[in-house]
Amino acid sequence: MKRKFILLTLVIATLIVPANLQAFESTVEEELQTPWEGFGYNQWGFARESDGNTFKPWSDDLWKTTTERILAIKPSLVRLPVIRDWFNKDDDGNNLPIGTYNWDSKYMQAYFKIMDLYKEHDIKVMSGFWGVGYNGEDYKQFYTTDECAQLQADLIEYLFRTKGYDKIITSYAPSNEPLGVGISYEDWRNVAYPQIFCREPIHGATGYGNLHNTTQINCQPMISITT
Repeated sequence: MKRKFILLTLVIATLIVPANLQAFESTVEEELQTPWEGFGYNQWGFARESDGNTFKPWSDDLWKTTTERILAIKPSLVRLPVIRDWFNKDDDGNNLPIGTYNWDSKYMQAYFKIMDLYKEHDIKVMSGFWGVGYNGEDYKQFYTTDECAQLQADLIEYLFRTKGYDKIITSYAPSNEPLGVGISYEDWRNVAYPQIFCREPIHGATGYGNLHNTTQINCQPMISITT
């Protein structure tokens, strides 16, 4: 019965396909003028439990699986931002003032483990912030303050000078989806960030998800870093 149903479905599908169906042809009307960074994926900074939120330490087996998949994919670019809470709170979850950071938190240590792998294999990374406010809350007004500029600069300095990621971090996003907090592209590009300059969006593709799950393609505008 199952085989007959499948056969009937194929027959119906054949009948509804237009007889004059032709192969799709793609033509290039205008060459891309901005650099193509290649294909890659969006990655969270640490492993998570099945609920999608709870921190999960890297076990040997999980890290082995993740590493094997990263090296099999050989991404041209990985989007791997951080969240302020990961390094601007103490281990008890209390807010720390800007200028005082907890780089040894379990979140940042898990993040550095991933970054060290990319550094070892010269895999390019788009760094930056997923959230510049505490508890993932972003406010448009905060982005134009000196405090936000210092927060951005301190993160860049630590990643570059202390961790030595300057060779693999090729782009940096000071905000995740700025339109979501009411920041227009014009406002976003005019915000003064130390040692950062904005340019037109680069064409690239990164995927949402993680390496032990599925991914989907999502194009992200990026900015470059001057050193």
